[in-house]
Amino acid sequence: MRQFFSVTMRQATIAMVALFLVSCASYQLDDAREMTPTGDAFTQALYSAYLDHSARAYEEDNEELSNAFAARAIAAANGTVVAPVVPVSDALQAGSAPIAMFDGARGRLMSALAAGRSAQPALAARAQAAFDCWYLRSIDPESDGSSVSRCRTEFDTNLATLEAAVAPPPVVLPNAANFTSYFGFDEWFLRADALDVISDAMETARIGGHGEIVLGGHTDTSGPADYNDALSLRRAEAVKATMVELGALPEAIRVIAYGETQPAVPTGDGVKEALNRRVEIQLVP
Repeated sequence: MRQFFSVTMRQATIAMVALFLVSCASYQLDDAREMTPTGDAFTQALYSAYLDHSARAYEEDNEELSNAFAARAIAAANGTVVAPVVPVSDALQAGSAPIAMFDGARGRLMSALAAGRSAQPALAARAQAAFDCWYLRSIDPESDGSSVSRCRTEFDTNLATLEAAVAPPPVVLPNAANFTSYFGFDEWFLRADALDVISDAMETARIGGHGEIVLGGHTDTSGPADYNDALSLRRAEAVKATMVELGALPEAIRVIAYGETQPAVPTGDGVKEALNRRVEIQLVP
């Protein structure tokens, strides 16, 4: 009977050998099949997945590999938490995937299993068993390239599906929203129509869950520029005060005074323009 593990493999993978080689005297598949799996849904699914791989190796007359999977199936059937095989570089056959690839794949698998064992037990079990199959066949001199490739494809497919299944739902940010409150000439108090606009903006912010409100105060070009700077600030501060009264957090509101520098309707200097006397309310996601 051929050796499944070389001396180097035994030294490097002692923990794996202790779990796998229950006995090399005969096939362990029948013993595994007679088990009644216990434990949670994941360990029961893992039992079935390992059993399938053991049966596949049995059909190939690969006794050592069949026993390795059967031993893992038996452990899972007993409710043991069986972790994925830990790759060892010294055990890999020439031409197989590098150890870094196995380590990276196992890391991804462990991350997916953290949620997948409970959320997607059958899928998680298939992914773990396929990873073990990929690695064990890569260190098995009797396994050909096609069988290694088959296990790797199964692993890649199951892992990608598992990762997608357990991924947290994407965060949906609200769309930015803009409102404009208008003012009378040389005024900074709020008229009725301005209050309606502010109320609409507040309701939109509540429903949408916007995190910040930016208030940009503006004036027309009538009057001195420094006076208009102060006037635009008073207008923006008036809107802020009303929003705070309606329930907005003061720290969530940012006030910017533009004065006459950004007119909605471009005009010459000293021109009274109602559309430029405004506070623009921007709701930021």
